[in-house]
Formats: sequence, structure tokens, C-alpha cells
Amino acid sequence: MGVGEVVLRVVDAREKDYGSFKARFDIDVMKKLGIGPGDVVEIVGRRRTVAIAWPSYPEDEGKGIVRLDSVVRGNAGVEIGDKVVVRKASFSEAKTVVLTPLSEITITDAVVDYVKRRLIDIPLISGDKIHVPFVNKQVFFKVEFTFPQGAVVITP
Repeated sequence: MGVGEVVLRVVDAREKDYGSFKARFDIDVMKKLGIGPGDVVEIVGRRRTVAIAWPSYPEDEGKGIVRLDSVVRGNAGVEIGDKVVVRKASFSEAKTVVLTPLSEITITDAVVDYVKRRLIDIPLISGDKIHVPFVNKQVFFKVEFTFPQGAVVITP
């Protein structure tokens, strides 16, 4: 394990955090990594992904765990109980992001605008799968390409 990274055991996110791209872990771990709430972290399991650092729940402090929802776990290629490396991520502002829908959906200008709005401030990396809630269903997309390459955050 390198300087500026920690190994944490993966547990399931709480329901209220599903779809938020949050990785919840100890404040002491955040201090060790030199990050604060809302910063982008890299999570490395069998695959590398990115998420938003957020403080753990009080009852989780000191347990050496990170709470991740099923989407972030899938992007990292890990399951509950696996260990992941967490470190501060270097990222760029996204100039281009190409998404492919993995669910049946009719693409219109309104849908494109809605998806863009839902992804503001979300960290992504090529190969990630993301979901966007619509009125009657969750639509999954695969991040096919980002420019610049590597971790990006979508901004307005």
C-alpha cells in the first residue's frame, strides 16, 4: 500500500445513499488522505472507478469500512466484504462524455438535457456504468469515452 492510500472493507450503502456516487468512510481516513467531504476519490478493486468522499455514519467510525452502493461496487468490480484501495483522485473537468444506454429508451433532446443535468458534479471514468432515474424506471448507461481521458467530473 502506497503513501496517501488506505485499504478498506466494502459494506453496502444505506438506502438513502443509493445513486449518489458517495463513498462513506471515517473522517480520520479523510484526514490521512488529505481530503474533505465532496472530494473525488479513486476506488480500486478489480477495476478502478471514482466516487464522492463522504463522512461515515457515527456507528461506522473506526471499523475500517467504506460504504458503497451496488453501482459503485460494480464499477470497482467488487462485492460486499471485498477490500478496496481508496486514494485521493486526480481528475479533470469533462469536455466530452459519450454514453451508451443499456436500457430501452428513446433518445430525444429532452432526454439528453435531463441526463446532462442529472450528472452535474458526478465523477466518472471510462467503462463505468451509471444510472439515471426517470419517472417510471432507472436507465443505465455505460461511459464509453471521456475527454480528457481518466477520471472526469461533469460540470454545468
